Amino acid sequence: MMHVEKTDKCDAKMPWGVVDDTGKVMSCHQSEADAKDAMDKMMADQGAMAKGRSLERRYVVVTELRARTEGGLGIRGHAAVFNSLSEDLGGFKETIRAGAFSESIKKDDVRSLWNHDPNFVLGRNKSGTLRLEEDGVGLRIENDFPDTTYARDLMKVIERGDVNQMSFGFMKLRDDIRYEGGLIVRELIEAQLFDVSPVTFPAYPQTDVSARMSERIAEAQRRHAQETDPRIAHKIAMKIRRQRNEDYKWF
Repeated sequence: MMHVEKTDKCDAKMPWGVVDDTGKVMSCHQSEADAKDAMDKMMADQGAMAKGRSLERRYVVVTELRARTEGGLGIRGHAAVFNSLSEDLGGFKETIRAGAFSESIKKDDVRSLWNHDPNFVLGRNKSGTLRLEEDGVGLRIENDFPDTTYARDLMKVIERGDVNQMSFGFMKLRDDIRYEGGLIVRELIEAQLFDVSPVTFPAYPQTDVSARMSERIAEAQRRHAQETDPRIAHKIAMKIRRQRNEDYKWF
């Protein structure tokens, strides 16, 4: 449980720290009131992320996505990777715990769609044309394609290497939200799967504006990681937060 305490891990002039349940000091402050204000903001951020169970999509580049050569048209690959920190998803990063899909793949009705389009169905687990399992890498799929024009066309672009990305649509059931290095990290613990899809584009293509924003934040984060003075590190962390809020309001 996050709490406020006096700690010798902070500078003498900023003795009050916001401490997580592992004992890690996340920020240092001059007064107990300032530390409580900072903790309230962190907890509000976490609460905002934890609310709701809306449908979400995540994308992954999988070099092992391959057109299957035996047993008719089909593909095999991974739609999700475990224990790998994502790119910035708009103020937070995400990782998926092994076992997050284990219950869903046993009981839920999951489709394979081309670009998440329900007009282009590629398979379904309930019919046996889509097989899902968790392995040491992540969520592995094997998909028997229908003998249709769109499925044959998709096979061609996968064989050529023009499409090498997979995506999955899910609803969060359980997660854990924490701070790491000044960033919010969400660990997906359990999710309900809706569909898996070979896709043309990733979920978060960088525009010129978002690329410049990411560069500015990345540089500030590098400075924060290298700074040994807690007071200066705290100022840099606040600057990163303000920069992120200012830039993301345009999206």
